[in-house]
Amino acid sequence: MSERMFTLFVPDQGAKYVFCMLRRPILNFELAKVGENGRFVVCCGKMCQTSMNFTSFIGQAQTAIDGKGRSSFPREFRRQLTAAEGESFVVTRGPAQTLRLFTLPEYEKFMADLDCRSDRRQADLVRRSLWPTVVELDGQNRILLPKVLLEYAGLKGEVLYVQASGKTLELWNPERYNAKYGLETEDAMAAFDAAFYGESLTEGVDAKR
Repeated sequence: MSERMFTLFVPDQGAKYVFCMLRRPILNFELAKVGENGRFVVCCGKMCQTSMNFTSFIGQAQTAIDGKGRSSFPREFRRQLTAAEGESFVVTRGPAQTLRLFTLPEYEKFMADLDCRSDRRQADLVRRSLWPTVVELDGQNRILLPKVLLEYAGLKGEVLYVQASGKTLELWNPERYNAKYGLETEDAMAAFDAAFYGESLTEGVDAKR
């Protein structure tokens, strides 16, 4: 590929790469700063994959937990992280004996929302019970889950990562999750159908008659 020169405005002057979606394959551009006005000379580089930019995690994935409490952070979710969200997360206790994994911006947002609650006793109860822990991806894309959190959520051997709101994940004991949401009975499937369409369960049943 012959080298071509472009000039682009890049708001984040600390960026190392910029990904541009064109009416052609995605290209990886290396940046070289030109002036103090935030403009860069951009040289076409090698072909690369499209960079996804989701505002919420999408999907589910199950991975193993080793004897030291390390779990591989699923590739499906790593691909949905932006450069700004980095490789550090906060893991806390969550409801229903689950864990919550937040990107750092999502954790800050969660704590800000907690501070705005009118019921201060309720907010303090949540804050003091979270047991927040910062975890980082290691060289093999694993996170180390503290023993106290593993015991709280009943996690041993396997963990199921489930999308929550925004860039937040629920970490479930797979058996407990399937028992609660596996839709293994007709009543469970009927309840899901009604909830999906925003009906009460009675309305969903009556509509089928």
